[in-house]
Amino acid sequence: MGQHVSQGKRILEINPAHPIFESMKKLFEKEQKSLVLEEYIRLLYDQALLLEGSKPKDPAAFASAVTRLMVKDAEKTAV
Repeated sequence: MGQHVSQGKRILEINPAHPIFESMKKLFEKEQKSLVLEEYIRLLYDQALLLEGSKPKDPAAFASAVTRLMVKDAEKTAV
C-alpha cells in the first residue's frame, strides 16, 4: 500500500544447442566485430523483452532489423 515493490532480477535463459547460436558462433569465428552479429544479438535481446511483456529500447530499429531479415530471406527464396 503505497510502498515501492522491487522487481525480481531478470534472467535470460538461452539454449546453446539452438541453430541460431550455431550460426552466430560461425559468424563470430569468421569476424568477431561483425555488424550482422551485433544486429542478431540486439534482435535476440529485443525478442526476449517482447516475450516478457516489455518493449524494445528502440522499437523502430527492431522493426527495421526484422524487415531487413525478411527481405533478405524473401530474396533468397524467390531465386
